[in-house]
Amino acid sequence: MAVPFAVKSLKDGKEVAQKWFAGVVGRTDLTFPKGDFDALILDAEHLLPDINRGNNSAQLTGNGTTRQPVRLKFLLGIDNAQKTNIYWTPALAANKYDGLMLGLALHSGFAPTKNWEWAIAPMFGTNSGALTGVADVNYSFFSGKNKITLGVAGKRFSFDDNALFKTQKQYTKITPSVSFTFGQNPLSSATQTLEFRHILLNNQDLAFDTSGRFTGKIGEWANISELSYYGKFNQNATFRAALENQSYSNGTEKLGYTKLSFELKNAFEYQHLKKISVRFFAGGFLSNSGKESGSFFGTRSRGSLGLVGHGSNDYRYDGLFVGRNDEKGLFSQQIDPNTEGGMKFNLPEGSGTEVGFSNSFVASMNLKLDLPVDLPKFFRIKPYLDFGYFDDKRPESLRSTDVLLISGGLAWELGDYFGIYVPIYFSGSADDPNSFKSLVNRRGDFLSRVTFNLNLNQLNVLKIIKNLGF
Repeated sequence: MAVPFAVKSLKDGKEVAQKWFAGVVGRTDLTFPKGDFDALILDAEHLLPDINRGNNSAQLTGNGTTRQPVRLKFLLGIDNAQKTNIYWTPALAANKYDGLMLGLALHSGFAPTKNWEWAIAPMFGTNSGALTGVADVNYSFFSGKNKITLGVAGKRFSFDDNALFKTQKQYTKITPSVSFTFGQNPLSSATQTLEFRHILLNNQDLAFDTSGRFTGKIGEWANISELSYYGKFNQNATFRAALENQSYSNGTEKLGYTKLSFELKNAFEYQHLKKISVRFFAGGFLSNSGKESGSFFGTRSRGSLGLVGHGSNDYRYDGLFVGRNDEKGLFSQQIDPNTEGGMKFNLPEGSGTEVGFSNSFVASMNLKLDLPVDLPKFFRIKPYLDFGYFDDKRPESLRSTDVLLISGGLAWELGDYFGIYVPIYFSGSADDPNSFKSLVNRRGDFLSRVTFNLNLNQLNVLKIIKNLGF
């Protein structure tokens, strides 16, 4: 709807003149009478509804170009039409390798109508002495009812340490992307998004000279391309399909893979406010030079599929883990139940490549049930049951006894942010040392088999600011 609006001219912050214009639909050129003024401001009295007031004023310079003075504001705020706001807040994070990380988060503010959105949070690792942090820049515009977003994101953290040489290894991830969100009914929660992203990933490793003397760290770049489709049908049902490709070399031969995966989530209400949540996942390789390799995530095979999401097999570094490569201790019990197979078990040190991973195909089903009784809000325990199958194409001498894995227990979750999973049942024979049950029991006592989810992607400062932003 076209609504009349006023434009004022200012000189040294004081009003000089005002002119009213008829309402405008789309883009048009407006003419303002000449005069002695140094700024123009639209809707100075805030009479019109406008989420993004940062583009409502222009400061005139001697050559006729425009600029807006920059103003720093703490945390969040409503955009000021006469200034360009940059918001800031202290940034705080921690992981095992970088230790406590201290820094500063800067962002542009977030609003549905803004074309440019950016945020950066550089930090310093007090243990690693390394520059760490996250950054995100996006430019969005509409083509008809379809939203197109061009973006680039980056992050850098330590992912492992070496006690002998007293150093930490860092990864650097840069991800340019383009996404198309197709026109949606504002009265419906349904949405569809097609996205292409290209991951540039640098992993550091230790370097040695010909005599075996440690000389420092070197980095190797990997390139991963992914085309994905995400559909949200209603508040409960979502679907995602992804096609991924990576080419690489082990120094003597060219290797690579192409894989396809699908994920479907839904929830069904079996009584008022009580649901059964269901998640299906299937992933397989259309081609894979390491299909029959005896290892996973090594120089011979990459992109391996897993029935459980640990830091060690998060090869795209999509997640954030406190102790990404820990094989024992509390941090090794962190999992991501929303990636790939979504199972919630943990394996003993050194057995991560023995069960649940495949260079061929995996499929899983994850079930969770709201108990049919009223429980306190922060004490809502849910039974869970996971089924997983993995196609073990390794040499026969290395193959697992069980390829169909079943596990179940009790889950306590706080939304998507945190969860604790207490196992009760694992399939397999306790008499077979290579069965699923025997491998999990080898983990140690009962508490060491408990896993937890700490979704640090949801808790990172940039996402929190964006969810709260104006």
